[in-house]
Amino acid sequence: MRLLLLLIATAVLTGTVKAGPVLDDILNTMYIDQSLVRSGDDYITVTRDKPLGQTFVTGERTVRICRIALNVDYNHESWQPGESLVVTLWDGLQKTQKLGSFSIPYERRQWNGRILMFSVEADVQPNRQYYFEITTEGGDGTIHGILLARHDCPYQEGQAYVGGQPIDRDIWFETYVKKPVDRDAQFEEFFSNFDLDLPALAKVKAAVEAKDWDTACREFLNHMESRRDIFPEEDATPGLRVPPGFDKREADLVVEQKWPAQDGTIVDLGPNWNYHAIWPTLGGVGLTRTGLMKPLAWAYSATGDPKYARAWNDMLISLFRNYPSPLKSGVVKGEGKIRPTVPAGISGSLWDAISIAARLHHETFYNRFRKSPLFTEDVRIAWWANMADMANCLERMEAGGNWTTQNMTSLFALGQKYPEFKKSKKWFVMGFEGIKQNLLDNTFPDGALREATTGYHSFSLGMFFDTIKRAREMGIEVPEEHMKRLEAMFNYSMYSTQPDWTLPVWGDTNRPIDQTAQILAGGRYFNRPDMIWVGTKGKEGKKPEHDSIAFTESGYFIMRSGWDPDARYLVTRNGFSQSHYHHDQLSVIVQAYGSDLLPDMGVYTYGTPECSQLVKTTSHSTVSVDEKDISPGNGDNKWAALPGFDYFDGTSPGYNGLPGVRHRRRIVFVKPDYWVVADDVTGEGTHKSTQYWHFAPGKLELDHATGTVRTRNTKGGNIAVIPVAAEAAAKPYVTEDLYAINWEKCGKSPVARYEQNGPLPHRFLTVLYPYPAGKSTQAKVAYLSSANEPAARAAKVFAGSSIDYVAFSDSADKVEFSSAKLTLSAQAALVRTDAKTGKVRSFAWFDGSALSIGGAILASSNTPVKALSVALVGDTLYVNTDGPASGLVVSTLGAKKAIINGTQIRVPRGARTIAVPA
Repeated sequence: MRLLLLLIATAVLTGTVKAGPVLDDILNTMYIDQSLVRSGDDYITVTRDKPLGQTFVTGERTVRICRIALNVDYNHESWQPGESLVVTLWDGLQKTQKLGSFSIPYERRQWNGRILMFSVEADVQPNRQYYFEITTEGGDGTIHGILLARHDCPYQEGQAYVGGQPIDRDIWFETYVKKPVDRDAQFEEFFSNFDLDLPALAKVKAAVEAKDWDTACREFLNHMESRRDIFPEEDATPGLRVPPGFDKREADLVVEQKWPAQDGTIVDLGPNWNYHAIWPTLGGVGLTRTGLMKPLAWAYSATGDPKYARAWNDMLISLFRNYPSPLKSGVVKGEGKIRPTVPAGISGSLWDAISIAARLHHETFYNRFRKSPLFTEDVRIAWWANMADMANCLERMEAGGNWTTQNMTSLFALGQKYPEFKKSKKWFVMGFEGIKQNLLDNTFPDGALREATTGYHSFSLGMFFDTIKRAREMGIEVPEEHMKRLEAMFNYSMYSTQPDWTLPVWGDTNRPIDQTAQILAGGRYFNRPDMIWVGTKGKEGKKPEHDSIAFTESGYFIMRSGWDPDARYLVTRNGFSQSHYHHDQLSVIVQAYGSDLLPDMGVYTYGTPECSQLVKTTSHSTVSVDEKDISPGNGDNKWAALPGFDYFDGTSPGYNGLPGVRHRRRIVFVKPDYWVVADDVTGEGTHKSTQYWHFAPGKLELDHATGTVRTRNTKGGNIAVIPVAAEAAAKPYVTEDLYAINWEKCGKSPVARYEQNGPLPHRFLTVLYPYPAGKSTQAKVAYLSSANEPAARAAKVFAGSSIDYVAFSDSADKVEFSSAKLTLSAQAALVRTDAKTGKVRSFAWFDGSALSIGGAILASSNTPVKALSVALVGDTLYVNTDGPASGLVVSTLGAKKAIINGTQIRVPRGARTIAVPA
């Protein structure tokens, strides 16, 4: 690195105006020379009196060794603060001449993939043996954890040593080197990425043909930087556009090669702008997207302070030089498609597909420094060389899911934005065709993303929409199938919208996620008044047609009382997901009276223990067995939504490590007021089943006598979770659990657990009763059992002016609840009576053929009817069915007229029943 620092200083001091030594060095790509990376299982210890060493031979073109990489277990307890691991390069085993040395202290020991890179930066000769030695500094002089290569893969050109004595194993190592600079070849390769036949590049072409590389570079930059559609003048003038909420403290740390971690600690990235550094709260993409660019660019734009421009230039030199393309560094061999992830080492995750897809469009950062003389011409040209390398790599990467969405969107936009690239048309077509296919591949026909995560649904929708809209504006025809699928994605978002106008949190997502602006854009584009209504939060357009709705292909089921701000809303999920999912099948999210009552707990920084916990089944409002996670996959679902009655019946795909154990959840929505949830855990053996109810942060009230748990919000809404079960299942444990405030901060929120231990089956019956803050819930419950069907159970709910009976049965035969004189042949049934008179106001069933109460027949059919809802409103009987209803007869409840499935008919005087037309 000493040579590189000298080159940087020379370029800055001379105010470089032509392609110089820094660019020569960057374009002369670093690559893997010697590599012995077949990992064994054995680690070795280095001590003060017994250093480790390895001889090796340089390649036939190697003239400089830049880095030596080792695989080190840096978390081993032997490596303590104050200790450093040192690699020294010698001219041979006799150590006559020291060529270079690099020390990594304890504070900088954590590298991606445990691949520590020692920047020895030494000139060498080709085809010659050299020796590197591993020693320690400080502490007790002992560090364990240097990985050895596999014993059956000896290094033929060298030998490992301990304390100067040869051993029968080699050290795991790689050398990253440079060949001699060949300016003509390097610049020819660089300019081969561009279409020099474009009239705008005529001067560049002439200079290239004359091999006048300085002029070619200057003319190239003159053209690219004159494009005001890419580089607007106002953004290149410090102080004209200060980013909102700008704070330069982060940028000041970056100038010192430091980064503020999410837990508040400061990560040292020195001395060479280490993009491979990792730390406990490192995110999934770390610094690989905007990385250190954004804070430097914003700080310079706001202040014009040259220290930020100087740091920007130095950082880019390190980035372009020390992290070469895997296509050029020797990581990737051969032609054809490659994986979307790059292994740790010389190139590393900085070259993962989603990382380079983002960095391909960072010209806004470039533009912030465009007028600074400290942003040198060498580095500007290197920027465009790096752009070409990234695009050439991305076009070969084969991914899936939203990675493909990002990759194809990036290539499409790159091809459209930069016709100067020779492959621009290829990238444009590849991106457009790829995004079309990905739209169909990564979404369900009902519009939901195949990754069960709200955030990625909205993220992907934005990319699909932007790409297709731009293509159509250019006159490119988009097939009707794709337009319908795109509209379906907007439709899913619209119907998922909660009463507070945010979307429910599923999978790797955090609240709040307000996508009304995106939905409004879809509404305007597709001329959908309902989307416009949601997008404008009810100010324009027309309210959506449905309240409750099922997205059966993706497995989302939404129950809502209406579209008003105080609406009661519940959504559950029981479907397949490709990635970014949580083990949340059959969990519920509840919002009512404008409040999150039973929310999802969100997600924390990828790779952290907190993230792992939030993904688990136990962090969701569902049932876990033996603390195991629900298996990913499709569940079996049934659904009906009728006026006054919604019904969901879902069975999960099982639990990890518990073959044959299943969770079934049934939910009845007694519209518009509350839900009754029946949970069944079936299978063999003795287990512990735990029903979890996760609340939003706040205080809870526990009624020890009934096991009821209530929230105590002073504004908005509250909810009572009321167990309707035998005593053993009605005693909750109220504790606190993790709740993600955002991706970088976790808090605690209350959770209630109801447990059953013993042989399966286990059964729970629960009422979820929301009510406005400032009022007390009047709901009381009683448990009803059936003598002739042990699995059947019912809740008698005293709900203000009504008494409701909600029953569940596993049998197609007649089930009797004698204490309530309730008889049914149905999977589920609801009867609502007047609390004072006892008269039936409404009733409903799912998959039923008979229902009666107090000896009076409410409905009967020769064959099962999928769903039935009957309600008396004034003197009118409203009857709604789902599915064939041949032979169905219902009680008139004393009505004078009836509206059956939207058609009004007269009720004969004195008639006690009426036949429903088939």
